[in-house]
Amino acid sequence: MKSPRLLAALFFVVILGAILYYVIGHIQEPATTDSKGVDGIRVLAWVGYDEPDFVSLMEQRTGLKIQVKPYVGGDQMYNLYTSATPGTYDLIVVDVEYGKKLFEEAKIIEIKSDQITSVGYHDFFQNFPEANGRTPGSKFAVVVRWGALGIVYNTAHVSRDDIRSYKVLWNSKYKGQVGLFDWYLPNMGVISKALGHASAYNLNNDEFKNLATYTKNLGSQAARIQPNTSEVIADLSTGAVWLVPGIGEWACAQLIVNGQPIDWMVPDEGGIMWIEGLAIAADISETRQRAALKFIQEMASPEVQAKLAWRRAYQSQVPNVMAYALMNSAQRKALKVSSSDEIDEIIKNLSVRDLPKQQSENEWQQAWDALKASILRK
Repeated sequence: MKSPRLLAALFFVVILGAILYYVIGHIQEPATTDSKGVDGIRVLAWVGYDEPDFVSLMEQRTGLKIQVKPYVGGDQMYNLYTSATPGTYDLIVVDVEYGKKLFEEAKIIEIKSDQITSVGYHDFFQNFPEANGRTPGSKFAVVVRWGALGIVYNTAHVSRDDIRSYKVLWNSKYKGQVGLFDWYLPNMGVISKALGHASAYNLNNDEFKNLATYTKNLGSQAARIQPNTSEVIADLSTGAVWLVPGIGEWACAQLIVNGQPIDWMVPDEGGIMWIEGLAIAADISETRQRAALKFIQEMASPEVQAKLAWRRAYQSQVPNVMAYALMNSAQRKALKVSSSDEIDEIIKNLSVRDLPKQQSENEWQQAWDALKASILRK
């Protein structure tokens, strides 16, 4: 069996080869992260970051009292943060597509490249602005989690050959066996991929109209639509649904480790990459900003990254290669990081999730709402 050190080194080489055009950057020695005068920080974050064991870990490592307000979905995060009283949150876990929007609105601050460092942490997405928490010349978030979105399926009822194409979602033999996570962005992203769009969110109006039609038609196949990650996972666990598009390892890695007949795959048409980063609020004092940097510094460490990858709410890939050496073999297998071929194929077949380019967010949401309405009328 490979040693943890060798495994970590191998994984680093694999990722580097898979994303050559991302060009790995290095993070230099940190600027001061002195948090004197601050006894706690307030974090707006995806569910999972609020789990008691993780909060306790971060409190021990930072010496700060941590309060977490959980959300589900980038649009919910955006609404919560922008409607809150200034100073309510110090840190925001942003999906990078919404982080860019917040940065352009001057609601989060730039993070300098010399402010964060950690052994094993590699900013894989340095030269890919849509992926790495950057706009040209500025960095607005430090990436802490990422993953693939394709299809999760029940291996006892659905063949792997069928999952090779998104066409399986509209296959009549799976009518009433499709589940959905209630968020338009990942779902319509993979449906756009199914229709052959290399840039899943940059569609002209005719292409978008076709996407809306295919999205609505999926409603006749769907058994249910769930608003929370835990309910999506429960439906897969109980066999209530056999197929769920627009999700990936985040929804099923723990089920796989538990020995359930569940797997995930990015179909041949390609999938979507989701990326979470930590951003610092623009409306807090410099002292609180330094405390936020201390939190980010600890979050980038391999020990914390290994814990963050394996939350009860959902599991993920992480940018710190050393974190994988701290996971057990079953966890690495469920995340599909056991072989170079697997990880290479996954990464090169993904497009980074984004906001709609040629239509408004509301137009895409309305198309998704039409699908939801068709399910509710059943």
